[in-house]
Amino acid sequence: MAVAVAWQRPRAPWLQGLSLIAGMFLILLSIAVVGVSAGGEFYQRHLNIMLFVAITAIIIFGIPLAWTVTIAVLALGLYLVFQLLNPSLEIGSAVAATLFFASGIIATVVARRTMTRFLPRRLSFLSFETAAVSPNWPTQMADLSTSQEPIP
Repeated sequence: MAVAVAWQRPRAPWLQGLSLIAGMFLILLSIAVVGVSAGGEFYQRHLNIMLFVAITAIIIFGIPLAWTVTIAVLALGLYLVFQLLNPSLEIGSAVAATLFFASGIIATVVARRTMTRFLPRRLSFLSFETAAVSPNWPTQMADLSTSQEPIP
């Protein structure tokens, strides 16, 4: 609820960042806790779902890179902690799984940074700094795809 209230109208960037990161942390934590409560095969399944939710948020929302990295680090940190607490998993397996998913999340953060940097702001999907898209956006897209000039 705090995230919804903070984002209803423009606020200080630090408040928006704090509310978004805290909200994402609580969502990720709740998914992990549900997995612990369910136990058994659902333990790891919910941890994987937690990482999927974090990756989806990183891809969809064009937020500043520092916020994106913070969300990625929090997701991987939660994953590692809950994997280490998993009684049916050895420490080596928990660390190996975390490193495996870390490589994918790092690649996702790099892809998000590249999309944010090279896509025009008016065409990026749900960008933090999105400008209003004009009614003739299909024509603008066609012009961009046939242009020989690099996108700034």
